[in-house]
Amino acid sequence: LINRADLVHVGKGLSEIARVSVGKARAGLAAADQRLLAKKVTTAPLKTVTKALNELQAIDHQITRGLYTSLDEGLLGAALDMAAMEAFGRAVRELHAIDPKKTARVLDRISLQALASRLQNVSLLQISHTLAELNQADSDLARALYYLSSLQPLLTLRVAAGIPA
Repeated sequence: LINRADLVHVGKGLSEIARVSVGKARAGLAAADQRLLAKKVTTAPLKTVTKALNELQAIDHQITRGLYTSLDEGLLGAALDMAAMEAFGRAVRELHAIDPKKTARVLDRISLQALASRLQNVSLLQISHTLAELNQADSDLARALYYLSSLQPLLTLRVAAGIPA
């Protein structure tokens, strides 16, 4: 069943099975065709990949890390660079939890200025959510984006005017 399922269903299905028996979920993941899972990871949309890997990590970190390792850093960087800002922070947080070093290398491929520019086109809530998610994975990046985004001057003006931030 695992080999025939879409990646999103593999992650969610095994996550649900793990609520009943982590051992059964781990055995199911270990029995799956790892090459096929790796192919699913490399062909699925970014949001699906990060969500599935996040769910699988709770079951077997080594297998999940192996699947994450199979992703090309350049392609992953490009996918993150094109992701909607509201999905970017979550994806980085989920990937960082699997392998912080690889995630840092991927983030090094993305222009900080380009990210800050993209933050200019989203709502205050989306900026805040993205920065909060990023902060869990890379506080330096979150801080840098905060200072480069339109949020910092907005909060500074509000505080200067006596309006609570």
